[in-house]
Amino acid sequence: MNATQAAERHLLLNMTANGSVGEGGKELFVVTRGDGPYVYDSAGTRYIDGMSGLYCAQLGYGYAGEIAEASDRLISFER
Repeated sequence: MNATQAAERHLLLNMTANGSVGEGGKELFVVTRGDGPYVYDSAGTRYIDGMSGLYCAQLGYGYAGEIAEASDRLISFER
């Protein structure tokens, strides 16, 4: 497998083709969950999320402990 083929199989990039309408179209790509720097599609395939940095800070997914801590601190500022 060359680098281009590896990227097509494992890297989610901006403007990635997402299915098509009509005969011969591909199944729609649906992200179902994220974990760290990875996202998973509805078939369970893991991809590196190379797209999120364009629209938000790439912190990853699934950091429940850090989110809870930040939330607790923000709530304490309101009191």
